[in-house]
Amino acid sequence: MRVELTEKALLKITIPKGKRSATFSFNGFPNLQLITRYSSASFDPINQPDTVKQLNTTYDFRYRYFKPGTKNRTLVSLGNYPNKSLSDIQAQYNQCVEQLKNGIDPQIKKLENKIRAINEQALIDGVSSPSSINSVWASLKNDWPLYGKSQRTLQNYTRTFSKVIFPEFNGRNIKGISAQEWDEFILYLSNVQNKKGLAFDAHKAMRRLFSYAVEKGIIQYNPLLGRQTVLDNTRLNAVTDHLSSSQLHKFLNEIDSLPIKAPVIFVAKIMLFCGVRSEEWTRVKIGWINFDSMRIEHPAAAMKNRYRAWTHLPEPVMKMLLEYLNGLKVKYGKLDPEMFLL
Repeated sequence: MRVELTEKALLKITIPKGKRSATFSFNGFPNLQLITRYSSASFDPINQPDTVKQLNTTYDFRYRYFKPGTKNRTLVSLGNYPNKSLSDIQAQYNQCVEQLKNGIDPQIKKLENKIRAINEQALIDGVSSPSSINSVWASLKNDWPLYGKSQRTLQNYTRTFSKVIFPEFNGRNIKGISAQEWDEFILYLSNVQNKKGLAFDAHKAMRRLFSYAVEKGIIQYNPLLGRQTVLDNTRLNAVTDHLSSSQLHKFLNEIDSLPIKAPVIFVAKIMLFCGVRSEEWTRVKIGWINFDSMRIEHPAAAMKNRYRAWTHLPEPVMKMLLEYLNGLKVKYGKLDPEMFLL
């Protein structure tokens, strides 16, 4: 049904009897749509006066269009009335039309504006907060020699943070960066800007920063672990042989009941909890585990670069280590600190 884009016409709009939503278009505004629906599933419009129906109706505007250079139809939300005035909605509509004329996707432009607004707010909050990604990154760089990693890796991470991550997430609190928001950023970088290499480097660097934040107790878990679908989008040849997030949780919940030997279950759990490969755990000696500091202290002689390093362990892994070692004590008696863990 076509109507005029005026407040008077809007107030006359009613949802047809027997339905709970309706779609309207507007004269003189091609592809502008209005979706009206009752705001609550419990609202019963029968025998209600029009004024009551209007108070319980939402008015959501959207613009439908073909994505530039394709035959794929999509839409972008323009907001809802009366939270936005009709003049503001019309201005947004005109802006979308103009963007399409210039080959700009309104959805992408809206996302860019959203990211820019978040960044501006982050700068207001200040980059000096202990939990901002700036502070956490500075702390990781300071602790880098303790991990026994190469300086080239640090240089690569530094370049990635400077050129890719900080321009978009500068000053953000690491606790407030969700996996979904990061996915959106990486997919935009990889698939819209077609910078798969940069997207891969950024995902790898940020995943390391989140792991460090877990080790330092700033956050409880690494939200980027297991985001394989997003990671595949950063590769020219995607890896498909992996567990989905739901499969991973199902595996962890059921692993204790599977016909698998206890040491294998133990290795699988600690690998999934902290991302350390099985071959790395087999080189660890029992005496290297510092339970008070909740970390593995690798001696310099065991490291390729001959610098001692630490691997901080989250509380669930420490509990598993204690249970595992207590089981070995019961079975074999006193344990030699020079014994390998696995």
